[in-house]
Amino acid sequence: AKAVQEQANSLKMAVDNVFQYLAGQDDEVEQALINVATCIASSVLRRELTIDASSIRAVVSEAVAELPMNASNITVFLNEQDYDLLCESGDMPEQWRLQIDRTLSAGGCRVKTEHSIVDYTLEDQFQQSVNHLVEQRFAQLADNYRQKHDESVSDEADALNSAAETPEINVDSKPGMEPGT
Repeated sequence: AKAVQEQANSLKMAVDNVFQYLAGQDDEVEQALINVATCIASSVLRRELTIDASSIRAVVSEAVAELPMNASNITVFLNEQDYDLLCESGDMPEQWRLQIDRTLSAGGCRVKTEHSIVDYTLEDQFQQSVNHLVEQRFAQLADNYRQKHDESVSDEADALNSAAETPEINVDSKPGMEPGT
């Protein structure tokens, strides 16, 4: 019985190793797909933001919303193309001063007051989105691992309890005789 248990444990370890290897392969493929999706989304986002001034206005509004409530003397730094689009639209509050910053990518901005700076560049926004997705996926994988581990521990406990409840059979005894006689 002990040899069978050892073989069962050995087989279980081998199966677990195979599943871990396959899970690693899944993770690598998933990471490659995330990288491809990230590149495609970045390209599409850049193209859309160069066309639509309302999207740029929304980004600036989100960045300004990150400032403290009593913020004043707000300066919004923009890429030259975005600056031109927003100036042409005339849809900016008068208390916001617009300035060109050639180091910024189209679709992003930096908002500055006397006491605060909000960096809302396209790269930072995109990286935050990707980080959020990756964090969600890792949390999901961790939950799946915990569930599998808990089930495995529960199955092992059930097997041990079942084995403990199985009556012992003595092959040396004969019917009607005490063991060892």
